[in-house]
Amino acid sequence: MKENKDILLNNLRLKIINVQNKVIEEKKRVQLLANKSVSEIKSMMTHDQTVYLNLKRYTEDRLAELSNLYQSPFFVKCEIVYKKTKKPATLYFAKHTLTEEEIYSWVSPISTIRFENPGPVSYQLPNGNTEKIDILKKEKYMIIDGRVLSFSTEGLNEQRELIYQEHFKIR
Repeated sequence: MKENKDILLNNLRLKIINVQNKVIEEKKRVQLLANKSVSEIKSMMTHDQTVYLNLKRYTEDRLAELSNLYQSPFFVKCEIVYKKTKKPATLYFAKHTLTEEEIYSWVSPISTIRFENPGPVSYQLPNGNTEKIDILKKEKYMIIDGRVLSFSTEGLNEQRELIYQEHFKIR
């Protein structure tokens, strides 16, 4: 059992490193968009100025989000199967979105499943339709500054199990 927990923890740490690398790549891409200076923007035609000023504001916000994601990439993972298509998926939930890594914001419609126990559940789509899924497995994490502080898992017919918890010093 200890060996299995070590493997799970190691896989989690590798996933964190992978996401952090993707965040670095995304920050570079977004930074390219943000690099237009105010003087460059002022030299543009008026309608283009508005577009670039809005883009600059967006890129600054996105860079802040990516910095948060780098430190704490996600806090819940759900392995699911969509009932309609029988397609499996692994979804992560975090404060911000990184869709390339299947990381969704905690305010997205599907994020409501993070509160559910493994088994059949549904959530409402923005268009009002209901999507039905099965949650096969759920993992919860506390990741701060890229370090795993706690990690638990639960699944169908499996009670919640603590995989890892960093020892806290009491002063």
